[in-house]
Amino acid sequence: MKTDLLLVVGILVLLIAAGTTGCGGQPTAVAPGDDSSAARSQRAGVRELKEATMTPVPTPEPTEPMPPPEAEQVVRLAVEDLAKRLDLSPEQIRLVSVEAVDWPDTSLGCPEPGMMYAQVITPGYQIALEAAGETYQYHTDTGDQIVLCQPEGRSQGSEAPETPSSVTGSQPLAAAEPPPEVKAVVRMATEDLAKRLDLAPEAIQLVSVEPVEWSDASLGCPQPGMMYAQVITPGYLVMLEAEGEEYEYHTDKGRFVVLCEEQVTE
Repeated sequence: MKTDLLLVVGILVLLIAAGTTGCGGQPTAVAPGDDSSAARSQRAGVRELKEATMTPVPTPEPTEPMPPPEAEQVVRLAVEDLAKRLDLSPEQIRLVSVEAVDWPDTSLGCPEPGMMYAQVITPGYQIALEAAGETYQYHTDTGDQIVLCQPEGRSQGSEAPETPSSVTGSQPLAAAEPPPEVKAVVRMATEDLAKRLDLAPEAIQLVSVEPVEWSDASLGCPQPGMMYAQVITPGYLVMLEAEGEEYEYHTDKGRFVVLCEEQVTE
Protein backbone atom coordinates (compact mmCIF):
# COMPACT_ATOMS: atom_id res chain seq x y z
CA MET A 1 0.00 0.00 0.00
CA LYS A 2 2.80 2.34 0.91
CA THR A 3 4.57 1.39 -2.29
CA ASP A 4 1.52 2.31 -4.38
CA LEU A 5 1.32 5.73 -2.73
CA LEU A 6 4.94 6.45 -3.53
CA LEU A 7 4.37 5.44 -7.13
CA VAL A 8 1.47 7.83 -7.51
CA VAL A 9 3.49 10.68 -6.02
CA GLY A 10 6.37 9.94 -8.38
CA ILE A 11 4.07 10.00 -11.40
CA LEU A 12 2.64 13.36 -10.30
CA VAL A 13 6.14 14.82 -9.94
CA LEU A 14 7.05 13.66 -13.45
CA LEU A 15 3.89 15.16 -14.90
CA ILE A 16 4.53 18.51 -13.23
CA ALA A 17 8.13 18.53 -14.50
CA ALA A 18 6.98 17.70 -18.06
CA GLY A 19 4.56 20.63 -18.05
CA THR A 20 7.24 23.17 -17.20
CA THR A 21 9.91 22.07 -19.71
CA GLY A 22 10.09 21.62 -23.47
CA CYS A 23 11.18 18.64 -25.43
CA GLY A 24 14.81 19.52 -24.84
CA GLY A 25 14.29 19.89 -21.15
CA GLN A 26 14.32 23.70 -21.35
CA PRO A 27 11.46 25.85 -20.07
CA THR A 28 8.86 26.41 -22.80
CA ALA A 29 8.79 30.05 -24.00
CA VAL A 30 5.63 31.74 -25.27
CA ALA A 31 5.91 32.60 -29.01
CA PRO A 32 6.11 36.34 -29.41
CA GLY A 33 3.47 36.90 -32.17
CA ASP A 34 3.86 39.57 -34.92
CA ASP A 35 4.03 42.58 -32.57
CA SER A 36 7.22 44.03 -34.10
CA SER A 37 5.70 44.08 -37.63
CA ALA A 38 2.51 45.77 -36.38
CA ALA A 39 4.57 48.37 -34.52
CA ARG A 40 6.58 49.17 -37.66
CA SER A 41 3.38 49.59 -39.70
CA GLN A 42 1.90 51.89 -37.07
CA ARG A 43 5.05 54.04 -36.96
CA ALA A 44 5.08 54.28 -40.79
CA GLY A 45 1.43 55.38 -40.80
CA VAL A 46 2.11 58.09 -38.22
CA ARG A 47 5.11 59.31 -40.25
CA GLU A 48 3.05 59.50 -43.47
CA LEU A 49 0.29 61.41 -41.64
CA LYS A 50 2.82 63.91 -40.30
CA GLU A 51 4.35 64.37 -43.75
CA ALA A 52 0.91 64.91 -45.28
CA THR A 53 -0.06 67.51 -42.70
CA MET A 54 3.29 69.28 -43.03
CA THR A 55 3.16 69.50 -46.86
CA PRO A 56 2.20 73.09 -47.85
CA VAL A 57 -0.90 73.41 -50.02
CA PRO A 58 -0.19 75.67 -53.04
CA THR A 59 -2.29 78.85 -53.16
CA PRO A 60 -4.40 78.91 -56.33
CA GLU A 61 -3.68 81.74 -58.75
CA PRO A 62 -6.48 84.36 -58.94
CA THR A 63 -8.69 83.73 -61.92
CA GLU A 64 -9.70 86.59 -64.18
CA PRO A 65 -13.48 87.06 -64.33
CA MET A 66 -15.22 86.60 -67.64
CA PRO A 67 -17.16 89.71 -68.69
CA PRO A 68 -20.68 89.21 -70.03
CA PRO A 69 -20.80 89.17 -73.84
CA GLU A 70 -22.46 92.60 -74.00
CA ALA A 71 -19.58 94.12 -72.00
CA GLU A 72 -16.72 92.58 -73.98
CA GLN A 73 -16.32 95.60 -76.27
CA VAL A 74 -16.02 98.23 -73.53
CA VAL A 75 -13.70 95.95 -71.51
CA ARG A 76 -11.47 95.59 -74.56
CA LEU A 77 -11.49 99.35 -75.16
CA ALA A 78 -10.64 100.01 -71.51
CA VAL A 79 -7.78 97.48 -71.56
CA GLU A 80 -6.35 98.91 -74.78
CA ASP A 81 -6.68 102.47 -73.48
CA LEU A 82 -4.91 101.71 -70.20
CA ALA A 83 -2.18 99.72 -71.95
CA LYS A 84 -1.51 102.67 -74.24
CA ARG A 85 -1.40 105.17 -71.37
CA LEU A 86 0.96 103.02 -69.28
CA ASP A 87 3.06 101.89 -72.26
CA LEU A 88 2.24 98.24 -71.58
CA SER A 89 0.93 95.40 -73.69
CA PRO A 90 -2.76 94.52 -73.27
CA GLU A 91 -1.67 91.12 -71.90
CA GLN A 92 -0.17 92.92 -68.89
CA ILE A 93 -3.57 94.35 -67.95
CA ARG A 94 -5.76 92.14 -65.75
CA LEU A 95 -9.52 92.46 -65.45
CA VAL A 96 -10.47 92.59 -61.78
CA SER A 97 -14.23 93.11 -62.03
CA VAL A 98 -16.99 94.38 -64.29
CA GLU A 99 -20.34 95.54 -62.92
CA ALA A 100 -23.45 96.75 -64.72
CA VAL A 101 -24.42 100.27 -63.62
CA ASP A 102 -27.14 102.82 -64.45
CA TRP A 103 -25.35 106.19 -64.39
CA PRO A 104 -27.61 109.12 -63.43
CA ASP A 105 -26.47 111.23 -66.41
CA THR A 106 -24.15 111.17 -69.40
CA SER A 107 -21.11 112.04 -67.30
CA LEU A 108 -20.89 108.30 -66.52
CA GLY A 109 -20.42 109.07 -62.85
CA CYS A 110 -17.35 111.26 -63.50
CA PRO A 111 -18.66 114.83 -63.83
CA GLU A 112 -16.11 117.57 -64.39
CA PRO A 113 -16.47 121.16 -63.10
CA GLY A 114 -17.75 123.43 -65.83
CA MET A 115 -19.03 120.58 -68.00
CA MET A 116 -22.71 120.08 -68.71
CA TYR A 117 -24.29 116.69 -69.21
CA ALA A 118 -27.65 115.43 -70.39
CA GLN A 119 -29.70 114.42 -67.35
CA VAL A 120 -30.75 111.00 -68.60
CA ILE A 121 -30.21 107.56 -67.08
CA THR A 122 -27.27 106.03 -68.96
CA PRO A 123 -26.76 102.26 -68.70
CA GLY A 124 -23.15 101.12 -68.67
CA TYR A 125 -20.46 99.38 -66.69
CA GLN A 126 -17.93 100.01 -63.94
CA ILE A 127 -14.72 98.20 -64.80
CA ALA A 128 -11.76 97.64 -62.49
CA LEU A 129 -8.41 96.87 -64.14
CA GLU A 130 -5.07 96.03 -62.54
CA ALA A 131 -1.64 96.85 -63.95
CA ALA A 132 1.75 96.88 -62.23
CA GLY A 133 0.12 96.44 -58.83
CA GLU A 134 -2.26 99.40 -59.25
CA THR A 135 -6.03 99.32 -59.75
CA TYR A 136 -7.76 101.60 -62.25
CA GLN A 137 -11.49 102.36 -62.47
CA TYR A 138 -13.14 102.82 -65.87
CA HIS A 139 -16.73 104.00 -66.31
CA THR A 140 -18.45 103.21 -69.59
CA ASP A 141 -21.76 103.24 -71.40
CA THR A 142 -23.01 100.16 -73.27
CA GLY A 143 -21.40 101.23 -76.53
CA ASP A 144 -17.91 102.63 -76.98
CA GLN A 145 -17.70 105.48 -74.46
CA ILE A 146 -15.14 104.87 -71.69
CA VAL A 147 -13.69 107.20 -69.05
CA LEU A 148 -10.79 106.53 -66.70
CA CYS A 149 -12.52 107.87 -63.62
CA GLN A 150 -9.66 108.71 -61.30
CA PRO A 151 -6.65 110.98 -61.30
CA GLU A 152 -3.64 109.17 -62.69
CA GLY A 153 -0.29 110.71 -61.91
CA ARG A 154 1.17 107.22 -61.48
CA SER A 155 3.26 106.93 -64.58
CA GLN A 156 4.49 108.84 -67.57
CA GLY A 157 2.00 109.36 -70.33
CA SER A 158 -1.00 108.86 -68.07
CA GLU A 159 -2.55 112.24 -68.78
CA ALA A 160 -5.03 112.46 -71.57
CA PRO A 161 -3.64 114.25 -74.61
CA GLU A 162 -5.66 117.25 -75.62
CA THR A 163 -6.29 116.29 -79.19
CA PRO A 164 -8.57 118.47 -81.30
CA SER A 165 -11.57 116.96 -82.97
CA SER A 166 -11.44 116.18 -86.65
CA VAL A 167 -14.41 117.35 -88.68
CA THR A 168 -15.58 115.44 -91.72
CA GLY A 169 -15.96 118.55 -93.81
CA SER A 170 -19.56 117.72 -94.69
CA GLN A 171 -22.03 120.52 -95.19
CA PRO A 172 -24.35 121.34 -92.26
CA LEU A 173 -27.62 119.48 -92.38
CA ALA A 174 -30.84 121.39 -92.92
CA ALA A 175 -31.96 122.95 -89.64
CA ALA A 176 -35.67 122.85 -90.30
CA GLU A 177 -36.07 119.07 -90.33
CA PRO A 178 -33.11 117.02 -89.13
CA PRO A 179 -32.82 113.42 -90.38
CA PRO A 180 -34.27 110.74 -88.08
CA GLU A 181 -30.84 109.56 -86.93
CA VAL A 182 -30.01 112.96 -85.40
CA LYS A 183 -33.38 113.75 -83.87
CA ALA A 184 -32.44 111.98 -80.65
CA VAL A 185 -29.29 114.05 -80.02
CA VAL A 186 -31.04 117.29 -81.06
CA ARG A 187 -33.85 116.55 -78.60
CA MET A 188 -31.38 115.72 -75.82
CA ALA A 189 -29.39 118.89 -76.45
CA THR A 190 -32.56 121.01 -76.60
CA GLU A 191 -33.93 119.58 -73.34
CA ASP A 192 -30.58 120.01 -71.62
CA LEU A 193 -30.22 123.65 -72.66
CA ALA A 194 -33.85 124.42 -71.77
CA LYS A 195 -33.33 123.02 -68.28
CA ARG A 196 -30.10 124.98 -67.77
CA LEU A 197 -31.65 128.25 -68.94
CA ASP A 198 -35.01 127.58 -67.24
CA LEU A 199 -36.86 127.83 -70.52
CA ALA A 200 -39.44 125.74 -72.31
CA PRO A 201 -37.95 123.46 -75.00
CA GLU A 202 -40.09 125.36 -77.52
CA ALA A 203 -38.03 128.49 -76.80
CA ILE A 204 -34.87 126.75 -78.12
CA GLN A 205 -34.21 127.02 -81.85
CA LEU A 206 -32.10 124.59 -83.86
CA VAL A 207 -29.57 126.52 -85.95
CA SER A 208 -27.62 123.69 -87.59
CA VAL A 209 -26.54 120.07 -87.30
CA GLU A 210 -23.21 118.98 -88.75
CA PRO A 211 -21.92 115.39 -88.89
CA VAL A 212 -18.50 115.07 -87.28
CA GLU A 213 -15.96 112.37 -86.55
CA TRP A 214 -14.43 113.32 -83.21
CA SER A 215 -10.84 112.14 -82.81
CA ASP A 216 -11.51 110.58 -79.39
CA ALA A 217 -14.27 109.94 -76.85
CA SER A 218 -14.03 113.48 -75.44
CA LEU A 219 -16.26 114.57 -78.37
CA GLY A 220 -13.89 117.45 -79.08
CA CYS A 221 -14.17 118.89 -75.56
CA PRO A 222 -11.27 117.37 -73.56
CA GLN A 223 -11.01 118.44 -69.95
CA PRO A 224 -7.74 118.69 -68.00
CA GLY A 225 -7.13 115.60 -65.88
CA MET A 226 -9.68 113.49 -67.76
CA MET A 227 -8.71 110.50 -69.90
CA TYR A 228 -10.59 109.42 -72.98
CA ALA A 229 -10.53 106.41 -75.28
CA GLN A 230 -8.44 107.23 -78.34
CA VAL A 231 -10.99 106.00 -80.86
CA ILE A 232 -12.69 107.82 -83.70
CA THR A 233 -16.18 108.68 -82.41
CA PRO A 234 -18.84 109.59 -84.99
CA GLY A 235 -21.32 112.23 -83.88
CA TYR A 236 -22.71 115.71 -84.53
CA LEU A 237 -22.00 119.35 -83.91
CA VAL A 238 -25.36 120.86 -82.91
CA MET A 239 -25.88 124.61 -82.80
CA LEU A 240 -28.85 125.87 -80.78
CA GLU A 241 -30.16 129.40 -80.23
CA ALA A 242 -31.97 130.74 -77.18
CA GLU A 243 -32.85 134.38 -76.42
CA GLY A 244 -30.58 135.64 -79.17
CA GLU A 245 -27.53 133.61 -78.15
CA GLU A 246 -26.03 130.50 -79.70
CA TYR A 247 -24.87 127.40 -77.89
CA GLU A 248 -22.63 124.64 -79.24
CA TYR A 249 -23.31 121.02 -78.38
CA HIS A 250 -21.05 118.11 -79.29
CA THR A 251 -22.66 114.67 -79.44
CA ASP A 252 -22.05 111.06 -80.34
CA LYS A 253 -24.57 108.98 -82.29
CA GLY A 254 -27.34 109.19 -79.73
CA ARG A 255 -26.20 108.72 -76.11
CA PHE A 256 -24.08 111.70 -75.14
CA VAL A 257 -24.40 115.44 -75.54
CA VAL A 258 -21.89 117.96 -74.19
CA LEU A 259 -22.34 121.72 -74.07
CA CYS A 260 -18.83 122.52 -75.22
CA GLU A 261 -19.10 126.27 -74.61
CA GLU A 262 -21.59 128.00 -72.36
CA GLN A 263 -21.96 130.87 -74.77
CA VAL A 264 -20.74 131.10 -78.35
CA THR A 265 -21.90 134.53 -79.45
CA GLU A 266 -23.01 137.63 -77.63
